[in-house]
Amino acid sequence: MTVADAAVTMTGAARGLGISMHRSALVAAALLVTACTTPGPRDYPLAVQLADLRFAEAGLLEQSIGLDLRFTNPNPEPIRAEGLRFVMEVDGRSFGTGVSNAAFEIPRLGEAVVPVTIRVQTGELINRLLALRAGELDYRITGDVFEASGLASRPLAFSGDSSIVLPDLPGILGGLRQP
Repeated sequence: MTVADAAVTMTGAARGLGISMHRSALVAAALLVTACTTPGPRDYPLAVQLADLRFAEAGLLEQSIGLDLRFTNPNPEPIRAEGLRFVMEVDGRSFGTGVSNAAFEIPRLGEAVVPVTIRVQTGELINRLLALRAGELDYRITGDVFEASGLASRPLAFSGDSSIVLPDLPGILGGLRQP
């Protein structure tokens, strides 16, 4: 079979299905354009830092802590997200996990603060609080932002390491007491 015979056979098959060659060519062109405009991998990874925290809900076995995560997008395209999942470590040990299905956008070359909730075991939280000393508390947040991209969402990994400077609370409180 020659190339010309194959083209005639394909044209006949397309007509048999009620599809014109013109319409088939338009569909193929649309798919090609969509594939070429779908965002590829980001040039630079997302960065995340802890912007704020507050106790949200107390329980006997588990605590809910509200966190504000500051995402930085160093890329020239905005990121439209459909949610996220993350893990937080404190001083090199697992601390808690969280998920959110809230939609948000991180502007191009910009930042967005996203409120989330982390779940922490009560015993773990008490042990960590009792062990606090003046100095620095190191933390690491890793996870995925689910970027809205057409019919499905795709995960974009993020991570951030930083420290929180802790004051010498016993020293400060002891200085406030006057006999």
